[in-house]
Amino acid sequence: MKAKFISGLEKKIYHEFSKDVHLLLEANCYPDISKIAAWLLSIFKSRLTGKETFTSFDKATSESIITLLSDGDIFYFELFRSGSYINERTKERESKQPFTDVVQAIYESLFLDDRINDDKLIIYSELRTFVEEVLGRELAYDVSLQTYEEWLNIDKHLEIEYKIKEAWLNSISITKIRSEQTKFLKPRTRTSLTAIVSLIFSHRNQDKAAKDYIAKLKKLSKDSVFNYVEAATKDADMVHFTREINLQRELSQKLGTSAFLMFIDYLKYPIAQDHAVLLINNLDDYIDIIREICSRKPRKTSKEYLLLFALKNYFDFIMRSLSDLKRLAEYKPYGQINDSTLTEEAKKEAQHILDDWEQNRIQNSFNDILNIIFPKPSMSSSKYFLPFIDWLNSHSKLYLTHPGVAFKRKIIDVLNDSFQERLNMDSKAYHYMIDQVNGEVNHEGLRKMVSTLIINPSDISFRDKLYECYIKHLESKKFYWSAIGDIDNIEAINQAYFFSQVLASYENSFERWQDLFSKHKNTHEGWLSSSSDSTNRQREPYLLTAGVGMAYFNYEHEATTEASIIIFNVVNIALSQLRSTYNRSVLDYETPLWFSGVTVAKFAVGERDRFIDLIAQRIDSIKLFIRIVYEFLLNANVVDLSPSMRSCIKERIQNEFYIIESSKVDVDLRKDFEYYEKMKQTIFEKLATPANPNHLLADQFS
Repeated sequence: MKAKFISGLEKKIYHEFSKDVHLLLEANCYPDISKIAAWLLSIFKSRLTGKETFTSFDKATSESIITLLSDGDIFYFELFRSGSYINERTKERESKQPFTDVVQAIYESLFLDDRINDDKLIIYSELRTFVEEVLGRELAYDVSLQTYEEWLNIDKHLEIEYKIKEAWLNSISITKIRSEQTKFLKPRTRTSLTAIVSLIFSHRNQDKAAKDYIAKLKKLSKDSVFNYVEAATKDADMVHFTREINLQRELSQKLGTSAFLMFIDYLKYPIAQDHAVLLINNLDDYIDIIREICSRKPRKTSKEYLLLFALKNYFDFIMRSLSDLKRLAEYKPYGQINDSTLTEEAKKEAQHILDDWEQNRIQNSFNDILNIIFPKPSMSSSKYFLPFIDWLNSHSKLYLTHPGVAFKRKIIDVLNDSFQERLNMDSKAYHYMIDQVNGEVNHEGLRKMVSTLIINPSDISFRDKLYECYIKHLESKKFYWSAIGDIDNIEAINQAYFFSQVLASYENSFERWQDLFSKHKNTHEGWLSSSSDSTNRQREPYLLTAGVGMAYFNYEHEATTEASIIIFNVVNIALSQLRSTYNRSVLDYETPLWFSGVTVAKFAVGERDRFIDLIAQRIDSIKLFIRIVYEFLLNANVVDLSPSMRSCIKERIQNEFYIIESSKVDVDLRKDFEYYEKMKQTIFEKLATPANPNHLLADQFS
């Protein structure tokens, strides 16, 4: 659901004219418009009492109504003319009876089910909306229509009259709603799921889908609050409330956060409860509902569940809002629509709001949420601690490679940084966290704990627990790691590098690494791996990458001798394994090798020739050779290779590139060719340049 300010900006941008028409209509309201609204209301009330057949508009209008309409036509005709809303381009579509046209369209939509929109100009559509809003307010103020039963009847007859309905709901007295709330704010102990929501994903057989959902719900394990909520709310964005429940939602929200949370609590089914939270369209409302959830008021639904409903939709709401703001800030008009002054103002406003959200609002809102959920210095004292970190750790940047999800990466960084700041200062919390996870933690959780260890390196007890946690994670059947394919390979390398930092904190770090690698090394028999365990085929390259990461870490901390020993040992092991394997796509030896190229290029100035000579001799694949050299040269602050090594690289590529070049005739392989062709060009440019600034990956492994 869109934020309200988004709808306002869209309205400005997608209109052709340069002034805010709604303000114009409010400031220049036809004096007798309320009489026309009262006339329409009187007919509508007859429909509410059961009348089904209505005469045509011409027959329904008395002389007095015709006079009011005619006067309105003159009023708005002159208003639009004087305001320059009718120009040469639109003059042929001008109506001499704009008010009558609008009222007739509303009448026919309400009473004759004729909803064809044939407004000739946008200005007339705006006038129609204005009249509908006046009618909606008159409907809300009518003293004979002030009970919940009457509201249900009205809602039924305004089902697709969106503007009238919106104005009506916005204008109903809060006092009246409160006096009627016992009729709609009540437990639903025996209410069926289909009476609450329509399951869009199974519209053909609602009853069966509902039974299947309830059966699934009963079987779900509740050992993990987060996993239960994830499974129980799957497809919550693919349902919609029945008409009566949706009206109750609207009325409850008008009563405030406490009443709205009561409404959610009484919905009973997680998929319906989550859907209700999804419809919140204001950032501050998410903060308010989380505050209400964490208050001392008892709820029928587990507060941990309610909190996760709020948190997951809070994140999604921010994502939608940022995407909408970016779209509006970059809006380009199409066709004959002129980029008006109003459009430019709206685009600037959208950019201003976008900047404010990115720089301030997201972080401030999340800090508010952290303070609400964890009011005490020790976060682990809160019952929400583990569900909260499970939710936070569920967001990873690993697969967020498309430019369209750049905002999601930023949001994840903001949330993680804010939480990490709290965690680092709370020794009880991070010890409690590692005691509770018992190896059942993903890479995001491990990253947070390693970041805490870096801030608290003297906490040996925590370090040892973290190491054991890593071992359990590594040897778990759920272990997964990959740095190739449609993923962020820098993020994947960072996952291994965080383990490198834990290993490097031990005096016998390399011996520990060797023991682990020996245990999980794949033995190649002939050309095939002896291991049929696909997970173990991920452990080996992960450990090789972690081994390179240990060298990287030691180089950063100026332990150059130890770092060089580690990296060349690891590279030689990787090269031996690569030579033995039948298909390098089965085991990812590429990632640790190009990461080693980055590491040597960045730190080991005196070892660069040695490294290039080693890979030139021992790597058969021209593609892999190019990739490693490319990353190496791109990360070297100066290309200080000897002339012989420069020639070695250039000659190898020139002599063997035909293998790649032959693939360009194949449509399926053409992108592969283009990928390596660009690398080749970059390599030759670097080799021709005596010095090159370090501009990629330099500070990303941290």
